[in-house]
Amino acid sequence: MRIFLFFLFMGLSTQAFTNAAQPGIWNAGGAGTFFLLYPEDSLSFQQIQMVQEQVKIQLYQGFAVVKGVYQMHNPTADTLFMRVGYPINASYAPSNGYRLTQVRFDDLYDLRVLVRGKPVQVALSEVEVNAPGLDAGGNWYVWESRFNPGEITTLEVNFVVNTNDASVLEGYNKGHYNAFIYLLESGSTWKQPIGKGVIMIQLMDGLTIQDIHGLIPAGRFQVNEEANLLMWNFDQLTPTNQDNPIITYGKRREAFDFAAVLSNGAQDYYRTIHRMNSGQVANMALQPHDFGDPFDPGTSTGGVVVGILFFLSMFGIPLLLIIGVLILGVFLYRKFRKPSKL
Repeated sequence: MRIFLFFLFMGLSTQAFTNAAQPGIWNAGGAGTFFLLYPEDSLSFQQIQMVQEQVKIQLYQGFAVVKGVYQMHNPTADTLFMRVGYPINASYAPSNGYRLTQVRFDDLYDLRVLVRGKPVQVALSEVEVNAPGLDAGGNWYVWESRFNPGEITTLEVNFVVNTNDASVLEGYNKGHYNAFIYLLESGSTWKQPIGKGVIMIQLMDGLTIQDIHGLIPAGRFQVNEEANLLMWNFDQLTPTNQDNPIITYGKRREAFDFAAVLSNGAQDYYRTIHRMNSGQVANMALQPHDFGDPFDPGTSTGGVVVGILFFLSMFGIPLLLIIGVLILGVFLYRKFRKPSKL
């Protein structure tokens, strides 16, 4: 018993002291609008404007399915070719007043890309990219798109992300929620502004609006609680890091098997999200709704205990001595407590 308590407190203190210096959301599922990747494409890149962006997100217990449809206009008289893509994983540090935070999001899965309604090949590539606010390393999913002169080209992307492994950290507290981020800001790398757009989020698998722990940007989304749906319409937007939707919801499922979700194939999920009709949604009664802060981890018992231990150690009391006293107290209590009367 004493040995177990000793290692328990040591584990709590080590983990909490490390996490105290790393606030933010870790291992979230997410992506965003695709990025320009190669510097030699930059002249063509600056000529293309995203005139319409439609993003559908369906949140399940443990994962999210995303469908993005983008209308890209080439106003020039030239045929332009451009290589674009998504980071395999990345960290994002918002500088928009949400305290000192960062968001770490992991891989996206079963990525399918269509240009003009036809599938295109997606390759893995090592590319050094200076993306806005994003540390993406050098591993990317890449494809090439052709933009004909004067035409609007439709690009469609579909993918699945794991949201179950996220942790929300602040101080000595850790919250285990599902987390998802969409980097709308990445669209600012195209010719500005984005003409019009809509982001729709629907809760699936028995989840409801009440299962949302936190959501930013505040005040942008309206909700229909009966349909468990959130919607944000925008016009003539040049997105910044204040516009990136970040949502935490539900609770971590300890026995969740994400590999099983993928092994069953994402095609059924893609059919379901395809049926999210923006026209039908537009006719729904939508109301403003206040949400909490996605960067709030809540208060954990372990965090409180370790915080007390750390506070006492600040006064020169050795941490091992504090732990020893606590272990001794538990031992004496168990040894000398009076048995309960039945």
